[in-house]
Amino acid sequence: MIFEKRQPPEALSSIVNAFWHVKNEESDDIVRQKIIPDGYPEIILHYKDPYRINIEGIWKTQSKFLLAGQITDHF
Repeated sequence: MIFEKRQPPEALSSIVNAFWHVKNEESDDIVRQKIIPDGYPEIILHYKDPYRINIEGIWKTQSKFLLAGQITDHF
């Protein structure tokens, strides 16, 4: 799994904390990750396969593009 955190260009640095990029090149296996609250809202763009999320024991497929507010618990 490749995970990168990049700093925004100077012009965006007052409103964007960071850009994140995650890519699973190791295999086609499903990878589970725990998402932990960090205090930041996010704009999420899924470019390839659908991303599934498990909240309270129910699996759901996320939209390809979404805006996520601050989360209050891990999932």
